Amino acid sequence: MSTYDCPSPEQIAKHLPHLSTLRLHVYSYEDPSLQKEQFIYNLVSALPQFKRLKSLAFEIPCAYDWGRWHGRAGLDWLALFSDACPSLEDISFPGPMRFRRVADVNAPEDKKRVIKLIAELFGNADIRNILCHPVVKSNRPLSDITARQMGVVPSSCVSEFSELDSRITVSSALDFQSNLIAGVQSPLSPVRTVPNEILGEIFVMCRDEALNALNYSPLKVTHHPLSLSHVSTQWRAVCLSDARLWDHIHVHSGARMPPTMILKEIFNRSRMRPLDINITGTPLDDLFRVILAAHTRVQRIVLKLDSSDSIADFWSYPRDFPALTTFELSIEGDRDADSTSTERTVGLSLFKTAPLLRSLLIWSHSSEFDPIPGGVVWSQITELTLDLRIDERTALSIIVACTRLEDCRVFIRTLSQPSPLVIPTEVTTLPHLQCLRVFGRQGRVAFTFFDGLSLPALTDVLLSVDELSPAALPNLYYRSRFHLKSLHIWQWIPNDLAVFLHLTSSLEELSFQFITFEDDLFEGFTYRPASTMPFVLPKLRSLVLSNFEGYEPSTGGVSAAEMAESFNTYAHELNLAFPSLRAVELRLQGDPFDDDVEDRLVRASGGIFKYERWDTED
Repeated sequence: MSTYDCPSPEQIAKHLPHLSTLRLHVYSYEDPSLQKEQFIYNLVSALPQFKRLKSLAFEIPCAYDWGRWHGRAGLDWLALFSDACPSLEDISFPGPMRFRRVADVNAPEDKKRVIKLIAELFGNADIRNILCHPVVKSNRPLSDITARQMGVVPSSCVSEFSELDSRITVSSALDFQSNLIAGVQSPLSPVRTVPNEILGEIFVMCRDEALNALNYSPLKVTHHPLSLSHVSTQWRAVCLSDARLWDHIHVHSGARMPPTMILKEIFNRSRMRPLDINITGTPLDDLFRVILAAHTRVQRIVLKLDSSDSIADFWSYPRDFPALTTFELSIEGDRDADSTSTERTVGLSLFKTAPLLRSLLIWSHSSEFDPIPGGVVWSQITELTLDLRIDERTALSIIVACTRLEDCRVFIRTLSQPSPLVIPTEVTTLPHLQCLRVFGRQGRVAFTFFDGLSLPALTDVLLSVDELSPAALPNLYYRSRFHLKSLHIWQWIPNDLAVFLHLTSSLEELSFQFITFEDDLFEGFTYRPASTMPFVLPKLRSLVLSNFEGYEPSTGGVSAAEMAESFNTYAHELNLAFPSLRAVELRLQGDPFDDDVEDRLVRASGGIFKYERWDTED
């Protein structure tokens, strides 16, 4: 619309009271200032009549002319338009100027006063005519009548703004009171009413949750519980009075090592409670000296060191550890370097005595240091992990000595000169061993690891070896008669696997990973009602066949597709060989099969069978 030929805002509001969007085109003329301001004043007076107006837009070709006009008027048009029409949500001006109405108003009463003042000023025809009089924009002297009329404007504004100043003072007082209330809310919080006994239990629970999150990211010694002791006097008193908060020490040696005096203070605050010590990084010699000074109270030691140099400092202080139950050592380094040599493997005395030691876990990823622990009463060990460069005979001799062993994980490395196959003549029974994980690399030399063992309590087995001696697993079952529940086979499938699975009818979980699958493996799990199955597993619930090294079956994947379709067709009780099976996963990597085979595998997915392909680009 033009400021000359458009209808007045009153006429627009009269005929279109329910208008929601209004866009005004204001053109520049030789001297348009008076017409523009007059039109804007009329628009402000008429805006309250638009009950549903949501959007108001102005388009003025000359941005400079808009700025000159805006500044000459001396009023905040943004606030003026939005306050005159409460329903207005969007106001657009020339250029980047855009205003959206917000719900948060700091002083609504004061804003109402401003709106009322502006409405009165612009609603008064005399005042509006005075403000729009040409004499305002000239240097001509005013007449007495005009001067008296224009004098009404300052006096009215001064009185109104005086009232606004008083309201601003009241609003400031309200803000001060609100800030005062917010400041005392913390001292009046409900946690301050909690008794110290319950507060101490809460701190212990928080400590336990923090320790559970420290498996892979140890805290520094200054993080907890020292942080709780600096919150308030009450919290500090609770922290200092409860020794349980100070019996777990986690030290991560970074750029700044915690001073030994802090450790000594923590030892004092823990009183006589057993200590749990976790050290990560490259600790200094002084730190070991301070920790080992409390050797009589140490219950658990976890050392995760960057190199083997640090462990020499620890071993230089052999002590009696009467309360030690768990010792865990992990040494980082280049595991692959010189992996065929065992000349550096030495026996070092970990402890002078440790009568309560039950868990011994050692990982050495260093090619320069493989600690075979000495000074350990092996007959007391119930949990053992040896991830070292040791040969099969050494590993077996240690395991046989652990007559109370319940959980075992051993990694057997390749010998520089492998010994010939020797079948043990004596059988050792480990009556408590339930979980066994064996990892081994000996080239073409078969493992005789199981040939001299009897494991009647065995329930969980993981095998990742190159080759076992003939009939190793069936003979192990004949000697032990165990009830195996979980079997995981990696890298290599024994030739007598079908015989072993036929014997272990109690199996509930079975997985094959990192294996080059053959068709006969899929055929063994393909149920056909009219044929005889090589093995029956009535309790098997989960089956995983995962291969990340490629699969090139002689039948082009037809055997895998037939197995998948059999699980889909004969599910649950219809599958007499595997009636309890609830989940079958097939994960393959490499070139896909023919389109028809891939389609068969995809169509068979959705029930208990799931097919995934991990493809890699060349």
